[in-house]
This record gives sequence, structure tokens and C-alpha cells, in this order.
Amino acid sequence: MGKTLLFAMLAFGLNGLAPAQPMEADAAIVGRVGDAESAEPVEFANVVLYRLPDSVQVQGTVTDRTGGFALTAVRPGRYYLEISFIGYRSRVVDDIECASGARLDLGRVNLVAVLLPVEGTEATATTPAITRKLDRTVIEVARLPNAGSGTAVDALRNAPSVKVDIDENVTLRGSANFRVLVDGRPSELEPADALKQIPAASIDRIEIITNPSAKYDPEGAAGIINILLKKQKGPGISGMANANAGPGNRYGADLLAGYREGKANVYGGGNVNRYAWKNRVESESRIIPGDDTLATAVSGSGHGGPLLGGIRAGGDLQLGPRDRAGLTGRVRAYDGGGDMVSDATERRLPSGPTRRYLNEQNWRWQTLVFFGMADYEHGFDTSGHKVSGRLSLINRNGNSSGSSQEIEAEDTVYGRRNEQSGPWRRLVGELAYARPELAGGKLESGYEGRWQYASGRRAIWVYDRAARAYLPDTLSDNSNTGTNGVHAAYATWNREWHGLGIQPGLRVEYEDRRIRVISTDSVYEMKRLDVFPSLHLSYGLPAQQQVTAGYSRRVNRPGIWELDPSSYWESARSVRQGNPELAPEFTDSWEAGYTLPLGRNSVNTAVYYRVTHDLKQWVTMKYAGDTAALLSTPRNVGRDRSLGCELSADLSPWQWLTVAPGADLYDYRVEGNLPGQDFSRKSFAWSGSLSLTLRTPFGTQAQLDGNYSAPTVTSQGRQGGWFGTDLAVKQTLLNRALAITLRVGSLLGGVPWEDVSAGPGFSSSSSFYHEPRVITLAVSYNLNNFRPSPKMRTGEGEEMQGGPGR
Repeated sequence: MGKTLLFAMLAFGLNGLAPAQPMEADAAIVGRVGDAESAEPVEFANVVLYRLPDSVQVQGTVTDRTGGFALTAVRPGRYYLEISFIGYRSRVVDDIECASGARLDLGRVNLVAVLLPVEGTEATATTPAITRKLDRTVIEVARLPNAGSGTAVDALRNAPSVKVDIDENVTLRGSANFRVLVDGRPSELEPADALKQIPAASIDRIEIITNPSAKYDPEGAAGIINILLKKQKGPGISGMANANAGPGNRYGADLLAGYREGKANVYGGGNVNRYAWKNRVESESRIIPGDDTLATAVSGSGHGGPLLGGIRAGGDLQLGPRDRAGLTGRVRAYDGGGDMVSDATERRLPSGPTRRYLNEQNWRWQTLVFFGMADYEHGFDTSGHKVSGRLSLINRNGNSSGSSQEIEAEDTVYGRRNEQSGPWRRLVGELAYARPELAGGKLESGYEGRWQYASGRRAIWVYDRAARAYLPDTLSDNSNTGTNGVHAAYATWNREWHGLGIQPGLRVEYEDRRIRVISTDSVYEMKRLDVFPSLHLSYGLPAQQQVTAGYSRRVNRPGIWELDPSSYWESARSVRQGNPELAPEFTDSWEAGYTLPLGRNSVNTAVYYRVTHDLKQWVTMKYAGDTAALLSTPRNVGRDRSLGCELSADLSPWQWLTVAPGADLYDYRVEGNLPGQDFSRKSFAWSGSLSLTLRTPFGTQAQLDGNYSAPTVTSQGRQGGWFGTDLAVKQTLLNRALAITLRVGSLLGGVPWEDVSAGPGFSSSSSFYHEPRVITLAVSYNLNNFRPSPKMRTGEGEEMQGGPGR
């Protein structure tokens, strides 16, 4: 204490001896932008500062998620501020006087919504649908007619960094390992499945974050896709109804209604949807069990589709001028599965007998889920200085079943059946703190704890030809339990001055994982501490050009189903088995981008470099327990890296036409090995897309999309290229309250998707053919300008994590 006081007195004395500096200090202007009716913050509003009296633009920024903004490094003088955002009247704050070193707080600046029938069409013609921010790319979904029907997958078909293949599988920069957030909160489904659950009509914007900061959960090596849902505006009763239908037993309906009065807001709704699919598969495989070769050729077709539905309700209450609390809940049921019938020919080479049989496979899932969440927020002032907390619980109970049998001359010669059941629970607690204007920048920090429990039992039955019945296989029955806890603390700091933006961040996570296999009384544990740094930079150039750069570290932790060591026979020649020793894979990602605005047009380019260590992949090998069968299991095989360049543009040569071309070129290499097999491979791959949008004065829009992806290598082979086209026509009526959209997916039919792999003692190749020209007609009606609030769909997709008994 004495040393501290001595140093303070010395510093004060030296300061007093220094000569006075007549230099003027920079000032700062801060404030918050909100909706005049709903009092909710307006994110991404443009804030531009002009100098008086010559009206020269000095600097500008956009508001954050709280509606807050900060203009720093402002020279003393007189100014005025213009605030604008799509769908609102622009607001001008006149005669701002900045003194030397002053911090001027404008408080809350409200924007008034403009409810014009053709507002959306006008905005599309003047503003690009895709823009690049400091650490993310933002897509305005309302300007994409192809997203008028369908799901978030359809809205992403021409998005930068994203590929959607003919089977609606989504990848981010060539990887399916990314996270999906709904209004900043995680969805625990597999990414493509989560995106298929969200109707495109309810989406306001989509953020593609290829290099997330330390603020976000680092799970997902390739980055984050954040779905931002529309918000409700206006008091009273409002609602939204959507319905869609198409050939092949496809249909869906979604009803959501809300009531806002004063400080209270309540809502409720329900939905039912059936997603149907059809495909055809042809495959060939060769297994060398000994001196001969077992060659199998299969040709078959399958169909299926889940039926899901649920109800949800919740509300918010403004407890005071700076305090808000909310509660939301959801009950959801899921019933789905599929069937596949194949003709198979099996031969022993070089001169063995030939066997022909019919292979029948089916699988089913049934699930009932409850999701509940409570949250609270307290603001210390109007600048965005606040603390918030959230507690959510997911409780899921379900079961699944499957079977595989071989039939010769109407007689079953082989068959296996299995059933899985068990609960899955997850509890998440978060505490976040934000403080603007700390050391000249904005601090965001917090704690997040995630606790997960899963328990499951698997029962197996094997067909006995003598008894002509399925008998229990007690040796294959398996029960297991698993727990996983992750504790995380993070902090990011954001500052802008003289056109330069900087955002360093750091996240520290401790993971404690434990799996117990009851049948063998085996326990597998892992405890580890990991650090995830991040850094983002941006610099504004003349004519609103922008240069960005960033680095982040990500992780892909194995799921419980990947760690389960028990064997599961999918067919007579195919076994799946988890790996309890599987380690997480870590990815280091660097990227730099450049944005060139050209009036209502824009051109974006980015270069990126990504390296993944302890690469985790499902690999195929000969099964030790049966030399004529193949085992599929996850392994840490080594590392991979991608070096690439992305180009995209949003061009509107006329108000009635928008052209959006895009391309991604990258060099991909995978390096690693398993005993007896080298995984080192490389390829130069590319993909391209083109979207054409036409608009008429009568509220009609048409969009034609085309996508191509070239072949690429995998750790054990290669995946073929594919080509797809989609067409959508949207018509708005009744002052845009009613929208009718006709969509034709896979318009030109597409090409088969191929997968080839090989290893010691085996080789296999498969071709997948998908249903062409999938037609959907969607109708959407909006009552009283309803916009779903983010909480109305919080938890969407979270309930299906893990699978039964996992």
C-alpha cells in the first residue's frame, strides 16, 4: 500500500512539473436507437455524422444488438447526426456542439416505422441484399423471393461462404461442422436439420460469421450461422399464419399470435409439418476377407419423412424503465423415419457362386420434448451499460427402432432389429455484462455453464431361421450413461477511432466429460482446460469501402453418440461403432475481406486460411469380428487445411433486375494416417452460383438460382460434384399482408451425387439420385403487421440433440 501511494504521489508531482499542453482532445458521441412503438432496440441502423456548416460527412457507424452506437475521435466543433434504417423514417439530430474532451450522450433516439405497401420492393431496388460488417456477412432475407417459401436452407442457397447441395445439406466453407444460432442462442440439432426447421417467412436477417469472436461458444470449427427472426411492432392483437403444400405428402401450417399492451407482451401458437423425401441409390463394394473377394452390387430406392408438431407460449414484462423479465415454453412431438428396398447381387471372385437377394431396411424415431427458458435484463443507463441472465432447460424423452433383413425367394435368411430409448437433458445458465465507453471502447464479458446428461439402452434381436422368429441377442444389449459439463468465461473489447476498428477477445473453457458403459462397467473420463483467443480488425476507406481481417480458434467436441463404444449392425455387411477415446478437434482460422460499394451495387471478396488439428472423421475399415463386414467408426486421423478465395457481387443494373454471382476457389489438403493406411490427399476445388431476381410494379417477384460444386477429396476417397437449379415466383396482395409463393426445387433435375472410398482390403462407391422438380405452394397472411419476437422461436431445433439413448 505504501509503495502504491508513493508511486501515485511521484506521478502527480511529475505531472505538475510538466508544461501545459494546449492541444484539444477528441470528443465522443454516444446514444441508443430504438423503435418508437415497441421500445425494442434497432440493430444495424446507420448513424452518420456531418460537420456544420458545410455538411461534410465526418464518420459513421452502425448500431449494435442493443441499439447502441459510439462515435469516437470527434474533433471539437458543431455537427448534426442522421440516423436511418430500412422500414423507418430517417431521424436528424440537429446542432450538436462537441467541446474538447467531452462525452456527449444523446440518450435514446426513437425511429418511427413507415408502413408502406411497397416498402420492401423499393428497398430491394436501392440497397444490396448482402452486406459485410466487421466480423460477419448479413443477408436481408425479405429481399430474397426464393425464401418466400421453404426454410432457412432456401434463404442460404446463394449466400457467400455457404453451399447447399441437392440433398439440402449445408456446408460453410466446405465444412458441415458449424453452429446454428437462433437470435444468438444455440440450436443443438445437426446444422442442416436445424435450418430445415425454421420457416423462411419468419426470418428477418441471417448472419454468416466465419470467424466468430470469443463472445460466442467456440463449438463448430467452420463458424456460425445466426438466424435473426422478425420482431413484433405495434400494440394490440396481431398474428401470422403460414401454410404450404406440395405433391408427395408434403404439407405444413404455422399459426402464431401475440398481444401487446403497455409494458406486457404475451404470445402463443402451434405448428404441424410433414417433410417428405424420395431418393434412389446405386452402390458397389468389394471386401477381401481372405484369398477371395466378396463383390456386392446394390440398387434400391427409399422414401420417408417426419411428422412434427408442437405448441408454444410465453411473454415479456417491462418491470421498470430499465428492467425486463421474460418466460417462454414449448412442447414438441416428433414422429419420423424412412424405408429403403434394394436389389442386391453378391459374388465370390474370381470364380465363386453368385447370390441374389432383396434387402429391406427401415428406421423410426419418436420423441417428446419440453423446452423452458427464463431471462432477465437490467440496464444501468441508456448507453447500453447492462447486465443480463438466462436459464434454460431441455428435457427430451424418446425411442428409436430399426431393422435390416435379407430375403431370398420370399424367405428371410438374415435379419436384425434394434430398439433404443432413454432421456436427454441439458441445462444452460448464462450471465452477461456489457459496458460501453470503457477505456475508449465497449466491453462485453460473461459466464456460461452447460450441463448435459444422457442415458440410453439398446436392445438387439437376431433372426433365427430354424425358429423362423426374431430372438433376443443378450450379448449385444447395451446400456450407457454420459455426463458433460462445460464452464466458460469470456471478454471482448471493441473500439473504433479514425476509421480503424479493433476487437480483441479471449475465452477460457473447462470441460469435464464422463461416460459409463453399464454392461462392461467401463468408465471413460476426460478433463481439460482450453483457451480460445480472437482478434478482428476493420478499416474504412473512401467511398464507404471497407477492409476487414480476423483470427479465431474453434473446437468440435464429439457427441455422445460418437463416443458410445457398443457395436450396431446396420446391415449384414455394415457395422457402426463409436470411439470413447475420441479427442476434440481444434481449428485455427484466419481471413481478410474487402467490400466495394457501387451505389446500390456491391462487390465483396475474401481470402481465408483454415487449419484443423486432430481432425475427426468417420472412417471405414474391415470389421475384426467378421472379415466379410465393414466397420464405420470415428477417428482422429491427422489434420487438414483450406486456402481459398471468395468472390461475390450484388448488382442491380435496373430497378427491375438483380444479378448476384458468386464463386469460391480453394486448395484443400488432408494429412494423416491410421495403421496400414495413409490419408494424405489434396485437391483444388471450386464452386459457383448465380441468382437472377426480377421485379414488377404489380408486386410480383421471380428468382432463378443455379449452383455448381466441383468434386473434392476426403480422407479415404472423393466426393463427386453436383449441380442444382431452383425457381420461385412470389405475388403479394392486400397491401402485402398476403403473400403467395410457388417454388420448384431441382428445376432441371440435377445430377447424381457420388461418394468413393477405399482402404486396406476394401473399396466402395455409391451414387445418390434425388427427386427432381419438387413443387411447393406457400401462402402467408400477416395480421396487424405482426412480427414474431425472437423468444417466440427460442429453442427451435434444440430438442433433437443426441438421438434416443445417446
